[in-house]
Amino acid sequence: MKRITTRKKKNKNMGKHKVTGTKPENNTKADLVPIKLFYDTLAQVQDRANSLANPEYDDGCQAFLVYLEHFLYICERYPNTAAARIYKLKRKELHEIWNSWWERNEKKIPVKYRSGIKESADSMFDRLFAIKSWAVSE
Repeated sequence: MKRITTRKKKNKNMGKHKVTGTKPENNTKADLVPIKLFYDTLAQVQDRANSLANPEYDDGCQAFLVYLEHFLYICERYPNTAAARIYKLKRKELHEIWNSWWERNEKKIPVKYRSGIKESADSMFDRLFAIKSWAVSE
C-alpha cells in the first residue's frame, strides 16, 4: 500500500515576509492595512460632511458622528499614520460644517438627546484637534 503524505510545499515567498512585533499589524503582510483604513474612513468622514453641508437633507439625523468616532479610533490606535496624514482632513472646516448643521437641526432632535449629542460631538472634535500633525502647516 502506498503511503499518502499531506506535507505541503513551502511557499517561495515565505522567506520574504517578516514578523516585526506582537501587534496584529506588525508583519509585512499587514503593515499597510492601517493606512488603508485611515484613507477609507477619511473618505467616509468627508462624504458625510458633504451631506451635512446640504440643507436639503436636514432632518435631525446624521451618520457623520459615527464615522468621525471610527476615524478617531483609527487615529488614536495608529498615531504615526494619523500624524503623517491628518493634514488631508480640513479639521477647522469640518468643525464649521458640523456647527452649521447643528444650528439648523438642533430643534429637530428630541430635547432629551440634544445635550448628550452635543457633548459627544464636542468631545470628538476636541480629540480630533488634539491629533498632532507632522505637516509643516495645515
